[in-house]
Amino acid sequence: MRSLALTSGRYNVLGYSSHRSMEELHDFNSRAFGAADGIATETALLIRSYKRAGVTTL
Repeated sequence: MRSLALTSGRYNVLGYSSHRSMEELHDFNSRAFGAADGIATETALLIRSYKRAGVTTL
C-alpha cells in the first residue's frame, strides 16, 4: 500500500496501491479485506496519470 487516508463523506478510508497485474490486485484485495466481515470495498483503476509529484507527465 502506497498511501492510506481516513476521510469523511462516502468513503471512510481511501487507499492507493500499485500492482503489476490484475491478478496481483485481486490477491492484494483478498489478503487485505477478504477476512474482514462487514467491509464493503470498491476498486477504481488509474488509467493515466497527468501529474506526479509536481511534474506533468504528458
